Amino acid sequence: MRIVLLFFVLLLTKSVQAQDPIYSQFFSTPLEINPAFVGITYLPKFHLNYRNQWPQANAYQTYTASYDQYFSSIKSGVGLSIQVDNSGGGILQRSKANLTYGYTVRLRNKRQMKFGLEGGVIQNRLDWNKLVFLDQINPVDGSTTPTNELAPNDLTKTILDFGAGFLFVTEDFYVGFGVKHINTPAENFITRENEINNKLPMRMTFHAGYQYEIVEGSKYRKGISISPSLLIANQGKFNQLNLGAIMDYKSILVGAHYRHTSENPDAIIGYLGYEYQMYTVGYSYDYNISEIAGLGGAHELSLTINLDYNAGERINYNDCFELFR
Repeated sequence: MRIVLLFFVLLLTKSVQAQDPIYSQFFSTPLEINPAFVGITYLPKFHLNYRNQWPQANAYQTYTASYDQYFSSIKSGVGLSIQVDNSGGGILQRSKANLTYGYTVRLRNKRQMKFGLEGGVIQNRLDWNKLVFLDQINPVDGSTTPTNELAPNDLTKTILDFGAGFLFVTEDFYVGFGVKHINTPAENFITRENEINNKLPMRMTFHAGYQYEIVEGSKYRKGISISPSLLIANQGKFNQLNLGAIMDYKSILVGAHYRHTSENPDAIIGYLGYEYQMYTVGYSYDYNISEIAGLGGAHELSLTINLDYNAGERINYNDCFELFR
């Protein structure tokens, strides 16, 4: 069974070069969805996220940290995000760092157009010693011997990466479109003489959401609201649809989403969160309903720190981004 899981993980490792990790709690990783989300708070905001996908196969573990804030003097937001993605128990590690800039155009009736740009680097590292090839495995007892496969000349690949996006925002509704890897950088470890050149395909994401106030809040008391949302992502041959809603009941957050990937139902996602002053903590679990349900779904943890809470009085944002803060 261990050998079967190992080969499954190696297949996952091969495919990770063509697909970005997308958090189920996409609302707590806004810069990973669309750089136009930068600067939706006036004081610094920090996001910390962890995702463990298919833990029984030790498949993917992803860590993300980000900072951003809005500067009124230049009508712009600035941000920094860092992500580390480990595949196959560390066989392949992808690390990336992005700087993000966004500009806000304020329209009539409290509407806004937000534009975002990002640029940074991606570094892939391959741990050749953790790979197991077919020529190493004894078919009788499963024991292994050294492989005849030759390691690439360079087990580290560093590439430049760029993205862009826009958002249209009203008091209750937002809609946006983000593009990652506009330059489709090549991230292969194998040299060109072997005729393998694996480019990272663009990831295009359409997303929209609405915030409905069931009970209106005040400066001193939080209200009750529900926030339905839609996310559609495409990267190469991979497609993903997320559809669901989060209810904010006096600082307790409860919600569920359904995820459909390519042509197959994939997961039901349950979410529970809590807001306390400047802090919001959240946990979600992906219950797989696809053929790979036995691999253990996915666990996610998130922490958001919004320093706007410490402003002289609670800021009234007049928009629908409460869930992203």
